[in-house]
Amino acid sequence: MVSDSEPHLSGVVAAADGPDRFSLLPDCLLVSILSLLPIEDSVRTSILSTRWRHLWTLSPIRLLDDSGLRRLHQDQEEGIPLDGWRVRAIDRVLSAHAGPIRSCRISCLYFRFPLFDGWIQTLSQKGVQDLALRIPMERRFYVVPPSLITCPSLQSLDLCYCRFPNPTHPRPDLVNLRALKLNRSLVTDAAVHEIVSSCPALRSLALVHCAGLRRIHLRSRTLCSMILDDYALEVEEVFVVDAPNLESLMLGKSTTARTHVKVRNAPKLQLLGFVDMNIKMLELGNTRFQESKLNILSTLVHGLKKLAVRVNFHDDLQAHTLCDLLRCFPCLETLDVWIVGMDNYDEPDLENWEQQGSFDCLDHHLKGVTLKGFLGQRADLGFANFLIEKARVLKVMTLISVHAWKEGWVETKQQDLSLQNKASVNAEVVFVKEKHENNKFQPWSSLI
Repeated sequence: MVSDSEPHLSGVVAAADGPDRFSLLPDCLLVSILSLLPIEDSVRTSILSTRWRHLWTLSPIRLLDDSGLRRLHQDQEEGIPLDGWRVRAIDRVLSAHAGPIRSCRISCLYFRFPLFDGWIQTLSQKGVQDLALRIPMERRFYVVPPSLITCPSLQSLDLCYCRFPNPTHPRPDLVNLRALKLNRSLVTDAAVHEIVSSCPALRSLALVHCAGLRRIHLRSRTLCSMILDDYALEVEEVFVVDAPNLESLMLGKSTTARTHVKVRNAPKLQLLGFVDMNIKMLELGNTRFQESKLNILSTLVHGLKKLAVRVNFHDDLQAHTLCDLLRCFPCLETLDVWIVGMDNYDEPDLENWEQQGSFDCLDHHLKGVTLKGFLGQRADLGFANFLIEKARVLKVMTLISVHAWKEGWVETKQQDLSLQNKASVNAEVVFVKEKHENNKFQPWSSLI
């Protein structure tokens, strides 16, 4: 800070040939300023003077292998591989920077794995906290090195096309890891168990499109969120044995249709989805659904607030299953429904909705409903009208449809809805235009 009373600073900006005020700042402050810049801009300051030459190497940095690195290393030599500039830039940054390197993302690289091992070891030595390795798969997976699974500074780890040795050696020691995501990787049940048990601070676990998993038994005192999507149809059982702080359990769109899902001890569970109404086996405490039929209901699940389901309303059994499921969650506040199978024009049994009584959640708690894939046929229209007529505290119902682009379609469907019989006077019905069907798995969102 400079006093306005100084005579040589009569304007806002000092003259170009005036005193170098930046050089008067202590190194610790300059380093703090450099830490706020993109790495390419931070490195550029090294040309200012001999004093600035090494300052950037003392500043905590985020190393992202994006186009910014190209400006650090313009390599036009013939014979250099396509990603040669990227490899050389990363090499130079890792060798020159003293650390810490707080965040690092490496992707889209094709090179020999031994080079990668050296980078991981260097990052571990320099205190990396957030690391994302997204390696394009050519013919094999990258084997996770010991320096990665024993890195004490790691707080977030995102791996794609990697493989964990079985058994893991040495034993994982990730004492500060809070978030772990494995995407399209090879990992066994035993490796997952060992990793989770070795992460006493783990709060988020995502297993997306991984191979090698069969029976996942989850025990964690700290875990708050879990995501599982099994595209290879290999997982036979997901058993939440003991997760007293688990609040969110997000499953792939058809996981419950082919996998036995069992939740024994998760008293704080508030979000569950997707639950395919073609249920193989779903156990929540003492409540059991087997082959889409409610077999045992001795206790209600009062803690659940958000539920996402996948349902074919042309299948009467799935419609009945949805009713039974809603009865299990008396405190449900948000319901997201992914409607599928609507290309079948067989007339559904609409008496199912006309004769259906209300549920506790409809009487007291349900405030938000989303219907994705709404086509306005008798099947999904009947369910929408059922909610409009029964949900007493409903605030908004969102209908996402590919037909909402058609001229006059929304106006026609508004007339078909029982808006004059709303149980909640303040409830609004909103139509959203959907450009195309998007069936890929995504983490939870209020709009599926």
